[in-house]
Amino acid sequence: MFRNLARYTIRQCFQSLGRNIGLALASAAIIAISLILLGGFLLVAVNMDEMVEGLESSVEVGVFLEDDADHDSIEEQIARLDGVEEYTYVPREEGLEQMGRELGDADILGEVEGEHNPLPDAFRVTASDPEMVPELTRQMAGFTGVEEADYGGELLNWMLQLGRWVNVVSVGVGLLLAAAAVFLIITTIRLSLVSRQDEVGIMKYMGASNWFVRFPFLLEGMIIGWVGTLVAVALLATGYYSMVSYLEGLELVFFWQPVTDAGALVSIWVGMLILGTLIGGLGSLVSLRRFLNV
Repeated sequence: MFRNLARYTIRQCFQSLGRNIGLALASAAIIAISLILLGGFLLVAVNMDEMVEGLESSVEVGVFLEDDADHDSIEEQIARLDGVEEYTYVPREEGLEQMGRELGDADILGEVEGEHNPLPDAFRVTASDPEMVPELTRQMAGFTGVEEADYGGELLNWMLQLGRWVNVVSVGVGLLLAAAAVFLIITTIRLSLVSRQDEVGIMKYMGASNWFVRFPFLLEGMIIGWVGTLVAVALLATGYYSMVSYLEGLELVFFWQPVTDAGALVSIWVGMLILGTLIGGLGSLVSLRRFLNV
């Protein structure tokens, strides 16, 4: 009996898809567009989280000293602070050399050496826990002889806020596009039902269960969802890996690199496949409710 049901379900499903191929492809295209946009937002969100995590883990507090400061005394105070993992003393001459290397020309600042060097002596302090950075910065800013202590907190807070907004927008846009895809699938399935309304009514009067009638249409909606999802995953994955390869080819070193972890990316692809299937199945079930009340 199960074999006959499966055979009947598959035959009716593909016959219905053939009769409404245009709408079915339109529905699949809307699902593909929806999931490409949603998946794109998810990839941005994952990379934003990675970027913020990289920033937090590499945060250094810059402790800038006054001209007449006793750096030995300040070093002792820094060493006694709880939460300090390591620190480095950077004399103003060394700081100038580092700036020159970062600008790509070690001789470009030659004219500002000696008395004309605008940089102060400084300590670079790394915390054992990123959450302790603000408190450590506050404490070190109060040391005698310290002109300023800063860790780029404004940039970090801005990145965190941007990451939260990206997550909110991705969910909102995804839900709107998913609703549009469900509506199109409902339209597609209902057209199939209209052409088979008499047949469905006869099956119901002959004692067919609701699920016996539902299966072909449910499979039809899920196939539409699968097609749209596979197209979305293929295009999104191709575009993302191409972008990663391009950025790696530039050999640029930033505090952030694109996420390439297979576990994180595969979870997005699998999540998209599950969501596309649910969208297709939901559209089918909603469209069937009125027609089964005979």
